[in-house]
Amino acid sequence: MQTPVSSNNIDVLCSSNKNHYFDRKSARIKVRDLAKTVIAFANAAGGNLVVGIEDDGAVTGFKCVGAGSMEEFEQLVIFECVPAPVVSCERIDIKNIQGEDDVVLVLDISPSTDSVIRRKGDDAVFLRQGDKSLRLGNREIRALEYDKNQRLFEDEVSRQATIQDVDQEVVNRYRQALGTDASGEQVLKSRGFLIGGYLTNAGILLFSENPSRFMPQARVRVLRYEGTEMATGQRLNVVKDVTFDGPIPKTVDGASALIGSMLREF
Repeated sequence: MQTPVSSNNIDVLCSSNKNHYFDRKSARIKVRDLAKTVIAFANAAGGNLVVGIEDDGAVTGFKCVGAGSMEEFEQLVIFECVPAPVVSCERIDIKNIQGEDDVVLVLDISPSTDSVIRRKGDDAVFLRQGDKSLRLGNREIRALEYDKNQRLFEDEVSRQATIQDVDQEVVNRYRQALGTDASGEQVLKSRGFLIGGYLTNAGILLFSENPSRFMPQARVRVLRYEGTEMATGQRLNVVKDVTFDGPIPKTVDGASALIGSMLREF
């Protein structure tokens, strides 16, 4: 089981295995490359990143040839990340492999719960998986945005659905419920269901005459089986199979009426 490394003891930092919550890097690493790991931790569950220890556990500190600036590492969240994740830095006094007084830098990275952290310049997004910091593609980034509630599926605009696709009967029901004399188009705009002439996903599900045209999965299927168990093949016992694929208000009404008609009354 992978667990966070909560101790700043140098022996623990050198000997602990890299995992989902812990990594170590040489101080010779470029700031931009270190930002990749910081971003990956922030987009996942957070973690600790120690700078100044090699992959094999050798303590080279910041006095080794080619070491970067400790101040730049401490400030990378400001200059390399957007938005800036919450990271606390601690300098730990140590003896490096040359026997010199030196330091290592421990970055305690908090998870970002409400936004996806990106790298400045190229908008790259990284996510910690096991002991790797993986770059995400567009589809994975969108899924991560959904997970952090930064992007809501229902608010996304569909470039295929317009005001011409709405069910006017349902829109009129909505207008009556609001008690407004405004046009259906104006109501949908004011409530955020119609943006720039196109319906949002919520607008499609609620008001489109045929939502499954844009979202094949947007339907409700009501099945009734004979008996108390579902059978298949030659013993298939489906006695009622009706699919509703209209806007949600009509789907709810239709499915409710059908289910009600199949219930026994005493």
